[in-house]
Amino acid sequence: MKSIFVALSLLLIVSTIECTQRVTVGVYYETICPGCRSHFIQAIVPLKNQLGQYVNIDLVPFGNAHFYSNGPQCQHGQLECYGNAFQACSLDMNGFETAFKLVECMFRSNYFSNPEYSSKQCSQQLNLDYQQLDSCANGQKGLQLIREMANKTPSHQYVPWTTVQGRFVDGNVDLVDYICENYLNGVPACN
Repeated sequence: MKSIFVALSLLLIVSTIECTQRVTVGVYYETICPGCRSHFIQAIVPLKNQLGQYVNIDLVPFGNAHFYSNGPQCQHGQLECYGNAFQACSLDMNGFETAFKLVECMFRSNYFSNPEYSSKQCSQQLNLDYQQLDSCANGQKGLQLIREMANKTPSHQYVPWTTVQGRFVDGNVDLVDYICENYLNGVPACN
């Protein structure tokens, strides 16, 4: 009887350990991409809201850009390069939670296609130091961070590109359901 109790206790401990391991979700996107905007608002925000304590979301604002010796060239032009750099600077300077709010705000903004405006608007709403972030985005630090984002971006066919534990997951898949079914079996947030 005592050995059954010990075995059940160990099983409970192992199950708890498995449930506390965080699932890594990579989000590869561009700041002016309409599809990225929709995916972020409809899939990534609900994922964070429902499973935030069980996932590590890695935001990578680079997408289909290219990095050349004279700097980045973005699919939707220089405004997008600025938006990508601004968000990379926020991730670096403000940390994930604050940067996530900024990215969400910029995507929800009526001016999302003009990151020079939406970044300022959202910085003010979130009480962020816009001047500091703008200086970063327009300076050498911003270039360095964009180069890092380029290096983190996997080979992909389109954006948004989302990975779970390093594996591509199609944008039509419900991320919450997918992660619950494949990685977080038994977690209360998945019931």
